[in-house]
Amino acid sequence: MASLADDDDDLGDLGDLPCDTMVAIQLSLSRLPPSVPRIALRNHIYTLVNDRTLVDRQLDALRRKGSVHVVPLPRGTDEIAIVLAADFLASTRKVARACPRPEHGPIILHFAQHIVPFCDDISFTKKQLMKLMVVDPSAGRVGSDGGAGDGADGEGRKRKASAMAAAGSGGGSSGSSSGRAGASPAGCEPSQLVAGATEVQVETALVQAGLLVRGRLLDTFDLTLPSVGPFVNSMLKGRREVTGIVRRTKFKEILESDMKRRKLKQSQLGMQFHLTDLLAQKVLASVQTTHGALLQLSVDQR
Repeated sequence: MASLADDDDDLGDLGDLPCDTMVAIQLSLSRLPPSVPRIALRNHIYTLVNDRTLVDRQLDALRRKGSVHVVPLPRGTDEIAIVLAADFLASTRKVARACPRPEHGPIILHFAQHIVPFCDDISFTKKQLMKLMVVDPSAGRVGSDGGAGDGADGEGRKRKASAMAAAGSGGGSSGSSSGRAGASPAGCEPSQLVAGATEVQVETALVQAGLLVRGRLLDTFDLTLPSVGPFVNSMLKGRREVTGIVRRTKFKEILESDMKRRKLKQSQLGMQFHLTDLLAQKVLASVQTTHGALLQLSVDQR
């Protein structure tokens, strides 16, 4: 007869199992067609995990751990996007390789690999951004503060932590925990990555790469995701298309099984994505019947 200890060995380390929120994120991403950016929406996760407080707590823990990035979508959608850190880096490397100006590539990679994972906030003033990118004000160039061997002996990481703290102290828009900053990987010495870049080159590279958009206030920037524009366009057009299909039915309702057989003309995100999206937005309601789930248009949408 097997002992309890043997059973424990078979189960392995339960601490390595993903949390409910990470499982829901992976499920949401798996429903996307392979041709679209791998972006999950927080509202969708709420429909998969029936505890918003738990989702918010676990999502914040995943963000602090560096497993995911959490970024508001642009264009006034009031949506929160979730992207896996590995997917974010992969898309950023793709953008850097395709960049028509070779000097922009190291700036893009440095920002994605060594700034974004250690920043708690997603808005930057120009001054904060340049401090994070280690701009020497006297020279106006990134990474010009010298010290070729700093990355090897850890001094570069200490200076990076100091820069992150200094940048976050000027108004709180770009705060960062010193623990995460201090955990920056060895060999991330800025002078080795973005040496010689001017402030204008930093701004231009990050905006053109789709990593930053200009904020509402003067000299401010908001963090965003590469290739997020087509994703948002498909999301908004798909919402209108699916809502219109249900609205045109006689009783403003349709079986979910019938809906899933329809092909969308204006969105590449797939019917499952949009049904989850509209249920999360409470534009549609799902009612169980003997014939399966029945999707009904909410009263305020009729």
